[in-house]
Amino acid sequence: MKTKNSILILLAGVFWGSMGVFVHLLTDGFGFNSLQAACLRIMSAAVILFVFILVYNKSLLKIKAIDLPLLVCNGVFSVFLMTVFYFVSISSDTSMSISAVLLYTAPFVVMLLSCIFLGEKLTLQKVVCLVIAFGGCCLVSFSEPGYSTPKGLIFGLLSAVAYGLYSIFSTMALKKHHPYTVTFYSFFFAALCSVAMSFATDIGHTAAKADNSLYLVGAVALTGLVTAVLPFMLYTVGLNGTSPSKASIMAYAEPVSACVFGYAMGENMTPWMIVGIVLTLLSIVMLNIQLPDLSKKGKKHD
Repeated sequence: MKTKNSILILLAGVFWGSMGVFVHLLTDGFGFNSLQAACLRIMSAAVILFVFILVYNKSLLKIKAIDLPLLVCNGVFSVFLMTVFYFVSISSDTSMSISAVLLYTAPFVVMLLSCIFLGEKLTLQKVVCLVIAFGGCCLVSFSEPGYSTPKGLIFGLLSAVAYGLYSIFSTMALKKHHPYTVTFYSFFFAALCSVAMSFATDIGHTAAKADNSLYLVGAVALTGLVTAVLPFMLYTVGLNGTSPSKASIMAYAEPVSACVFGYAMGENMTPWMIVGIVLTLLSIVMLNIQLPDLSKKGKKHD
């Protein structure tokens, strides 16, 4: 895996890890519920991406009708549902770190689906790194009991399934399209779902109660930029040329950063959490070490 790709995916994980901060900003600061906050994040991200592509290269907006089903699935079943499920998990009296580790059962889904649908080779190195990373995340999240609810756990796991599908759908779409095209249309179709959801949740009524509308617009735009536009673009670009299973393990930087952000917001950090962070980072380093092919050496020796 290229070093550049690794850095991009790690940065994506850090940005994603800050999501809990913005969830609490929109829900506690402005009174939006979790579904409304999810819709605002997606819609603002779609607008920002559209403006960016218009300025950067508007030809990237061109796609063929035959490619629509794949991009629609990526937007609806991955981006939209992942965001909704994750926001509901965080707002269900579940700590940011636990919601993050539930989301990061996704690499198990990615590894399985990659083998089935993409023909990716399952190596011992990947499995070992995944197990170590997940174990580290469990230590980070579950060393401090009392931070989760059944509702939070269920929706956290559902967000993992949706997130796992993003890696699969995006890998397929990247064979034909630029990473920015894939990212934009994924959010475009997710935004269409969000518009329908926003009417159902009466998001306008909640927004009208804001004391400072300019501050609200800035908070929503910042949420879309930091937790959606930047990480998804970085991850999708990093995924281009990287196997989905490796990319999903690399993105374990998210629960580590979520733990740090949670600590900054007043959540506890125990010694076990520190051990978990170290294990997670160790697994990422191990994943990027090129191991010698012992089978080839054995053949040469024979």
